[in-house]
Amino acid sequence: MSSITKEDVCSIPAPIGVARILESTILYLNSSLGFWPSFPWKYYLEFPRAYGIKQLNDKLPKEDYKFSMRVLRISAQDTYPIRQQVLVPTHELKKAKFENDDDEDVSFHLGAFKDHKLVSVASFFYERNPQFPDLHQYQLRGMATLPENQGQGLSSELLTTAFPIIKQNFCTLLWCNARESAIGYYQKVGFKKLNEDVFQIEDIGPHVLMYKQI
Repeated sequence: MSSITKEDVCSIPAPIGVARILESTILYLNSSLGFWPSFPWKYYLEFPRAYGIKQLNDKLPKEDYKFSMRVLRISAQDTYPIRQQVLVPTHELKKAKFENDDDEDVSFHLGAFKDHKLVSVASFFYERNPQFPDLHQYQLRGMATLPENQGQGLSSELLTTAFPIIKQNFCTLLWCNARESAIGYYQKVGFKKLNEDVFQIEDIGPHVLMYKQI
């Protein structure tokens, strides 16, 4: 692969918004294929062609190269409908919006697509919890999958995709306020409970603090 500088990358026009999400033929991220970023994640996600990431028809004829699921970077706004439907169904859409959602310096959002439909989302925020000694941390928030697509490993794929991105941002820990009913799931993907304390989040329910070393 030829050497590409940051300036070269920044000069390449990138598809944005819905066009990038729904119409791009580029395979952005898919952990099952082993495509991992080895450079700043923001440039990798926005300019994968510049780094030699293969298009869908690079290895096999397009008609034979089909994926039932792929992971893409999405905008904060793309996460709101699924967050609201799954996490706060009795509240208005504004309840599904988080502080710093749109600040790309501290947050990024991933979505799992099946047949070009967004069905699972997760958001990650550069946020330090003082209960952990690690200096640099990310917080997982708003992970949700549409009911008809649950149990298909989509959330796990989002997390598997996010782990190396977080690590390459020099962060060593991912933490979350996990719903009590979801503790078993988080443990299966490598999270641990900090302690046995259960706390209430208003209008949502009981939670526990969980973390995973990256």
